[in-house]
Amino acid sequence: MIYDLELCNGHLKVCVTSKLDEDMKKGGGGPFTVHFSIAGFLCNESPLRITPSLLIAWKGSCMLIPCHVGETLYSERLNPTGVIWYFKPFFDQRSFSYTGQLLYDSSKTAVDLMNLTSSVFRDRVRFVGDLSQGDCSLKITELHPNDSGMYGVVVAASVGNKTQRQMLYRTVRAHVRDSPLKPNLEVYPEEIQEALTASVICSVSQRSPNEPIRMILGGLEEQRLSIQKSTDENSELRQELSFVPTWKDHGKWVTCSLMNKNDEIIFQSAVKLDVKHAPKGVELIADPGTTLREGGKLSFECIVKSSNPAVLDFEWWKNDHRIDEGINGSQMEIDPVGPQHSGRYGCGASNRLGTTESAELTIDVQFAPKNVQVVQDPPREIKEGGSLNLRCQVGAANPKEITYRWHKDQQLLVDQGAILIIHNMSRGDTGDYSCEARNSVGTTDSKRLRLNVQHPPEEPQISFSRSTVQGKDAVSLHCWSTARPPITHYEWYKCPAEDILSSQQELHFQAIQPNDSGGYYCKAYNPIGQSISSVLTLNIH
Repeated sequence: MIYDLELCNGHLKVCVTSKLDEDMKKGGGGPFTVHFSIAGFLCNESPLRITPSLLIAWKGSCMLIPCHVGETLYSERLNPTGVIWYFKPFFDQRSFSYTGQLLYDSSKTAVDLMNLTSSVFRDRVRFVGDLSQGDCSLKITELHPNDSGMYGVVVAASVGNKTQRQMLYRTVRAHVRDSPLKPNLEVYPEEIQEALTASVICSVSQRSPNEPIRMILGGLEEQRLSIQKSTDENSELRQELSFVPTWKDHGKWVTCSLMNKNDEIIFQSAVKLDVKHAPKGVELIADPGTTLREGGKLSFECIVKSSNPAVLDFEWWKNDHRIDEGINGSQMEIDPVGPQHSGRYGCGASNRLGTTESAELTIDVQFAPKNVQVVQDPPREIKEGGSLNLRCQVGAANPKEITYRWHKDQQLLVDQGAILIIHNMSRGDTGDYSCEARNSVGTTDSKRLRLNVQHPPEEPQISFSRSTVQGKDAVSLHCWSTARPPITHYEWYKCPAEDILSSQQELHFQAIQPNDSGGYYCKAYNPIGQSISSVLTLNIH
């Protein structure tokens, strides 16, 4: 044997040339050269490649060791003629060649391989390459963890027209796991914001290239996906989805599932979406409702369906004016509630990404009629025989549907309605009038209005102070009547004369005489008119 050492691209290459080799003689071949590396370094010129350098599979699956021989070596055509695969290969110093647990030898028959192959790998190893095409790949099925370790391949090849054969060697490490690698699921960017494009990437690296698995990303609505990418190269399965998130995606779980050929999930990863957004679903709630009665308690709550980050501040307004009183964060209370609290209310919720306002609520505070009073329409003096309108005036009421009732001297009148009409008034219509106004909330009474019907004096009555009269007695006659306005004066007459005896209410006789006998009557006057009494006859003896 001849040993040649040469430096190839910074790596030490050992070339061993054998002029006489028993095995080659038996095979009819000539001298050969073995190419291998010191300390695991192969010369960059080596045409034998296994990619990747680390294979990862899992228990029960299969593993393809992809092996390829280049077409040239030292610029000359390379023709592979044989291949041998070993498990846990090592270099035999005595034979100066590689050996190990035999997996496959292209120079052996199937029967020989059955006897020579390790029982651990029997019926599980198959050469799937084609040396004529430079393919030296090996497949191992029904893997178990003990299959982890180093695998080596030796390829015999002729170079150009030379009789000397090259022996090419390469190793690869394999790791068999108890279960598949968990998919790596990532979301970009680190902070997702509503309406800004984001990506979800799922990948599984160093998988068995020929293990039929599929990757499915779930949890997102397809109609919002803008870009979908799937790659399967360099033993890595990768899927990327780009989408425009909405606030409804916050808290959703996105899953990445690995499926086998039977559509069974063999592994799954999940990530919870954290979508930053301004407050959403802001709603104003009123308790006990938007319609309530005066004197009750009104409570508001500003409800936020979702906010990320959390709400920092709440604002309140009524009829477009800010409210600062009665506020406790997301709640506001009015107690007691009055008519002045009717109006349009709204709230807004804010975080660092923005402010969202609720729809407004219209609060309707209902109350019984207020400031009820009887109004004479028009205001003027009331004279007997005339007409009069009395109106039941209401300052405010809610609801405005009002019914009315009238009273005179606290007695219910038949007439109803907001206006009481009195025709052909008489002195009997004089009295205290009041009305009551009623709606669905309650009843309010007015104050009483005194109504005085003006009329002339009623027929005067004459009273006599003595039952019998004698001559020279002192006698007084008293004239009495009622009138509105009050009587201004009286007049006394003696029949048949028309001369006024007196303008006083009383007619006095200091010492009555027989010639005072006769008929007497009086008249009563006020600004409206006059009336005459009946005749009183005096007989003086």
